[in-house]
Amino acid sequence: MNLEQLDTDDFIERLEVLRSILKVEGNHFVFQLSDNEIDQYEISISSCNTPEKLLSWVFHLTEKQWMNTELLRYFIRVASVKSNIKIN
Repeated sequence: MNLEQLDTDDFIERLEVLRSILKVEGNHFVFQLSDNEIDQYEISISSCNTPEKLLSWVFHLTEKQWMNTELLRYFIRVASVKSNIKIN
């Protein structure tokens, strides 16, 4: 893919969907799994504040039926930024 082929509208739309699913609320990462407020999955930010802890959560999240690659990558990015973990 080159830059001319990049569909920015599609990218922005996907990013908005990811942002609606994963939010930072207080001291937690919160996955909103449906429109029902009760259907959430919370992870304490302090439990992801080192590379080792974050990796442990990534491994754990791969076992969830509702997780997909795009959402997992977004979680890694958000959690690493929030915890000042440098990734390339």
